[in-house]
Amino acid sequence: MLASAIAAHLANASPLEDSVRKAKLFVFGKLQKNAAMHVSDRFCGGSLITRKS
Repeated sequence: MLASAIAAHLANASPLEDSVRKAKLFVFGKLQKNAAMHVSDRFCGGSLITRKS
């Protein structure tokens, strides 16, 4: 994913250093979002949600 993001920025004529920086931010943001969703899934599956009898 990182290589693809770098290539995409290079294709838009961004300098190499800027392309790498932007790609790292993009990939890191996606990983953070994905990790946050998994953490919230764990809490929703626990004892915080109660069922009505």
